[in-house]
Amino acid sequence: MNKLISKIVGVCLGLSLATGVGVGVAMGQNDSFAPAYAYDYDETSWSSLTTGSVGVIVGDNGSTYAMGNDHGTSTAPSGTAVTVTGTQITSTVTSAMLWEVTNTNGELKFKVPGTSNYLYCTNTNNGVRVGTNSNNVFTLSGGYLKNSGTNRYVGVYNSQDWRCYTSSSVNIANQT
Repeated sequence: MNKLISKIVGVCLGLSLATGVGVGVAMGQNDSFAPAYAYDYDETSWSSLTTGSVGVIVGDNGSTYAMGNDHGTSTAPSGTAVTVTGTQITSTVTSAMLWEVTNTNGELKFKVPGTSNYLYCTNTNNGVRVGTNSNNVFTLSGGYLKNSGTNRYVGVYNSQDWRCYTSSSVNIANQT
């Protein structure tokens, strides 16, 4: 069964319906008999994430959005509305929403499966992007996914627009 990362310190890099601050990730497992997106995506803890886990990054700013991987293009990741019931994504999860995790001592990288392209952040335009940039290591900080290279927090801004900011208290405040 696939796992959904729960609220980091109450809001894990996972999907959670509890109140708090953060960005979520629904995690799954690989199986040679079925595509990863055919599985259920359930809540799990940050500490349960292992290298090779496959998941969906989810944010809730009043509506719930999955972060697209754009199949490895260098554009800003798109957002797709998803439905969560209890602690599980109940709407369709597509391959364009999946991320493969690499976990090195609690520092995570999110790769587009089957590519060498990772989620990363830039200081320019509060950018969250997909590609080969080296600013692709994330930790949890204050309940938010935080990019180690730019010291920026990731969240949903302006509907399904994913961005990264130096503060989590204004543009992406009070998210799960």
